[in-house]
Amino acid sequence: ESIDEESLLEARNEDLIKQVADIDDATQKLTELIDKLNIASRERFGEVFATIQQHFAGQDGMFRKLFGGGRAEVRLMSLVKEVETPDGVKKVETGETDLLESGIEVIAKPPGKEPRSISQLSGGEKTLTAVALLLAIFQSKPSCFCILDEVDAALYEGNVARYCGGVREFT
Repeated sequence: ESIDEESLLEARNEDLIKQVADIDDATQKLTELIDKLNIASRERFGEVFATIQQHFAGQDGMFRKLFGGGRAEVRLMSLVKEVETPDGVKKVETGETDLLESGIEVIAKPPGKEPRSISQLSGGEKTLTAVALLLAIFQSKPSCFCILDEVDAALYEGNVARYCGGVREFT
């Protein structure tokens, strides 16, 4: 019986060796595919991001049109790494950016104000900045339709006119 059992174990071992080889081959193919997708994604996102930056923050960008001046910027945020210290794990900004891993920060300087992140703006300024960014995105990649319900609720009358003018460009 031990000879039969040994031949069964040998056959099972050969099957397992083939399975491990298949898994290794699949792992290698998946890694290559992920690398190709990362390269293509970085390239395409980089192109689209640059276009959106120009449409949003450029000289004739949507931010300047909707606010009647001012300055804005869309930029990648620095990567954050976790570093072990004697006091525990701390998060440290690296100063590096990665198109696929970095967050996106919107800086807006409406006319007569200092540069601020969007979170520091008033409700109406946030709304108009977000609409400017949305319209800039639509300029780079148009959409069939978009429903902007209650967008004007946070805007005062002067900004509603600018908002309507910006939307009118797309109709």
